[in-house]
Amino acid sequence: MSNLMLDPGWYADPYGGPIERYHNGGQWTERVRMPGSREEMVEPTARPRSGLVRNLGVIIAALLTLAIEVLSTYWTLYVGVVGLIPLVGWAIAIVVVAPYVSYTRWFAIAPLVPLFGVVLAPLAAAVVARRLLLLPYCDWPLTPEVAHQWEQVRNPADPGTPLYMRKGAKS
Repeated sequence: MSNLMLDPGWYADPYGGPIERYHNGGQWTERVRMPGSREEMVEPTARPRSGLVRNLGVIIAALLTLAIEVLSTYWTLYVGVVGLIPLVGWAIAIVVVAPYVSYTRWFAIAPLVPLFGVVLAPLAAAVVARRLLLLPYCDWPLTPEVAHQWEQVRNPADPGTPLYMRKGAKS
């Protein structure tokens, strides 16, 4: 891209992305931001894991959770309350991990809901697994309670899609 004689300032990205890029008066810089924003996007230090890796993790988490759900139901019928140990372990894991991925701890009770747990538990596990595999980045909508913990970074895969990195995290 040629370096036009422009006044220093923010302009539409000459490389075609839906972002603004800073021109220092002599050349285009690596400084970018979302249109209308006053905050610059930080350049990520590494690319997020590929979609394939995340999708495989999601499938594995959902199938594992479904297996735990089915086996616990079977064991409970034949062994009694001891059969609930895998479900309680799953619930504890969600309670511990959920805050790291901006997810509600209420999903820890999903496997305990009769009949619906077979659907809810794998779904919750899939969402949590997908988010865990994206860390230290996040591409999900941030709630006001956790937004202060994240900073927007440039999304190398899709510049128009928001991508955040946990403040102080090293990728």
